[in-house]
Amino acid sequence: MAVIIFKSVGYKLFTVIVALTALNNFLHPILYLTVIWSLKAQNTAFEITGLVAGGLIGSFISRKVINILSLRQLVLFVNLARVLVFFGFLVFTDPVSIFVLFVFKAIMGGIWNVSYNVFTLQEMPLKLAAKISAVSGRLVKISAGVGSLVAGYSLGFMGAELTLVILAVMTLFMLSGSFVYKREYGKYHEQKTL
Repeated sequence: MAVIIFKSVGYKLFTVIVALTALNNFLHPILYLTVIWSLKAQNTAFEITGLVAGGLIGSFISRKVINILSLRQLVLFVNLARVLVFFGFLVFTDPVSIFVLFVFKAIMGGIWNVSYNVFTLQEMPLKLAAKISAVSGRLVKISAGVGSLVAGYSLGFMGAELTLVILAVMTLFMLSGSFVYKREYGKYHEQKTL
């Protein structure tokens, strides 16, 4: 439904950005539960306070990042950083490293969320604003809910390590989604600089 609405108004890039955001929101609840599960198995007490701190930092610096990077560079940068963070959870298992990874992940999330909202406001056709907002908002929220549901099942059936491997591979898929519609990014950049 969302893809049909976005493609019908000729916004291929908008479709990609919404899809990447929805997939991102699907992956993160699984990541949180998986990391907490694996740390609990090590008998380690842990709080994910890095998410709050990192999210605030990301929100504060997002304006500068948006002004420095083009949308294409920003999408590539955030998705590449996401790949590194998710693979980082496979490599580093001590609580301090995990805290740092969560801070970094949340900074990238803050930058992505602000950029996504700015892009949405600039690109959304006014006559379809309510419909597009409803569809994209629902898609993003549903994907987070489904991710939360899948998290418990994947941990129960596959365990924490294999779940993390699958999540990390999915971030590679997201990164590959950053390379499509190169011309559309160029058009957006030209409109923004006019």
